[in-house]
Order: sequence, then structure tokens, then C-alpha cells
Amino acid sequence: MIARLRRESEESFTCFLVIGIIVGLGWGYFTFKKHQIAKEVENQLESLMDRQFIVTDIQSSKDESGSYYHVTVKMEGIKDPFTLEQNEDASTSLFRYDVISELWRRQYRQQINEIIKQHPFQFEDIDGTVGIQREQPVKIKNVPSIQEIREQYGKEDIIDNIDIRVKTAFPKNGSQQESENEKVYNLLQDLRNHEMDGNLSLTIEYKGSTQIYKILINDTQKDIYHSPGDMKKSWYKDQKSIEELNNKLKAKEEDKT
Repeated sequence: MIARLRRESEESFTCFLVIGIIVGLGWGYFTFKKHQIAKEVENQLESLMDRQFIVTDIQSSKDESGSYYHVTVKMEGIKDPFTLEQNEDASTSLFRYDVISELWRRQYRQQINEIIKQHPFQFEDIDGTVGIQREQPVKIKNVPSIQEIREQYGKEDIIDNIDIRVKTAFPKNGSQQESENEKVYNLLQDLRNHEMDGNLSLTIEYKGSTQIYKILINDTQKDIYHSPGDMKKSWYKDQKSIEELNNKLKAKEEDKT
């Protein structure tokens, strides 16, 4: 009996020992892999841009589409870090603009907020993305700002996407609608003055979707907005829809009270 218990105890200890070794090897490999990824990412980024980069964290995740590493990188001279999502099978293969595109997005959002908030709308939200359409690579060695890129390559190579949500409903009255058209036109003029009309997608949505201005200006969609009255061409909702949606919005708000 004692011999059997001793044998079972030894077998349990051996089993735990094997599991511990396997777990330890797995953890050791992951630690080694993280160190390898960190060095590769840092080296690649520093070869693209004249800044020091430090990987501060690497996490792994898995879903139905595959396994990924989430790499957090600190860039010299920039306060907030960047997070890159890399496929596990290509964890050190970076897209040329991986970090600087996010830096440009941050700069762009700040810039458009400063421009747009000077206009007399009651804003719910302002969002925007900026992209580059250019066959030849953009020079990023000196870490140019998005404004410097715009000045160097011209507005034709920049894609501006701006989405605005307004807290107020679009008016049903004709004269008030003309006033909204004028406000939108003045905003568009301001964006033109900032060279943001080469490839522009501007969407302005009013409360309850009572109106949506959809303004597209690019090579195929030419600029047709030459006066405040022209802004009606970008209306997504006709007068009947405006009135119906306003009535629904009013009824909904009355139900709340």
C-alpha cells in the first residue's frame, strides 16, 4: 500500500514537472520572440525615419482570422505612443507609413478641429482622416508633418475625409435652410483656403439625420459649389424627408418629457 502511494506520488510529481518544463519553455520562447520582434521593429522604423524608437510592450491575440501581435512603440519627440497590429506570420514586416500615418492623422484631426470650430455650428463630433495617393513614395526620413507634405507635393496628392455631426436639426423653413447653406459654403471656402479641396469628402450630418450634406470634390466629381445656393446640390434629403424627419424627432423628444 505504501509502495503504491509512493509510486503514485512520484508519477504525479513527474507529471507536474513535465508540465512545468513545457510551460517554462513556452514562456521562454515567447519572451525570446518578443525581444526579437522589438529589435526588428525598432531597426526598421529607425531606418525609415531619423528618430529613436523604443518598443515598450508586445501583446498577442487570436481570432477567427488569425494570430496577431500588438506592438506598442514610443517615438522620440512624440508624447503618446503608437500601437501597431502585426500578423504573427509577418510580425516584423512593416508597412512604410505604419507610424507616420498615425502621426499625420493626429496632426490632421487637430488642424481640422481648429478650422471647423471657428464656424457657427453646434458640433456634436468632428472626425477626419488624411491619406496620400501617389505612385512614388513620400520622403519621410526627416519626419515631415502632414502640412509639410501638403505644401511639398500639392493638394492633388492628398485625400481629405471630414465627417461632422451637428447637435441641431436641419430647419424646415426655407430662409433658415438658406442660412445653413451659407454656413456650409463658408466652411467649404475655408477648407479651400487651406488647400483641402484636391480630393475632398466632406459630410455634415444634422441631428436625427434631418439633413446630410455630402460634398465630393476630386478628378471625377468636379467642384460645382460656387455660391451658397449651390450647396443644395449636396443635400441628401429632399424637403419632404426633412419635414417627416423633423416631425419624428419632435415626437420622440416629446415622448421623453
